[in-house]
Amino acid sequence: MDLYLELPISQLAPNMGGMSVIIVEKAVSEQFDGTRPRVKCVLNGRITLSAALNPLGNGDFYIIIAKRYLNELQLQLGSMVDVELRVDFSPLGVDEPEELLDFLADNEEVQEWYEALTDGKKRGLIHAMNRVKSMESKIKTIIRFKENPPTSRKKKPR
Repeated sequence: MDLYLELPISQLAPNMGGMSVIIVEKAVSEQFDGTRPRVKCVLNGRITLSAALNPLGNGDFYIIIAKRYLNELQLQLGSMVDVELRVDFSPLGVDEPEELLDFLADNEEVQEWYEALTDGKKRGLIHAMNRVKSMESKIKTIIRFKENPPTSRKKKPR
């Protein structure tokens, strides 16, 4: 199911991170199965991103819009954006790069390590791989993640 909306760019309160977001009303989000589905979000027909519908606390949800996307689309706070939402049926919510799949197929030990990762850690690895261009750099990223896995960020006590 695809939903087409026109929504304003909003900003979360500072205590919620102050990020740029689009707000998806509860009535709209209820059209998706699940309480917090992952979605493909197409902005102005040009940029596709994978996202989760994050609860706002009042029944509505939000999707974070990175600054680079705002800049690319020349949007700012209050700008209206055409949004297409559809359920993302991929198991991780992101596409696994071919380089990763090839490397896993050739290396049983790394494949076992990868399968043991949480979905969030797998997504982190995939996002890190997508930031580099060359095949060699992508393989180095996999090895670096395996040898020195990222740790969870713990909130500092106040």
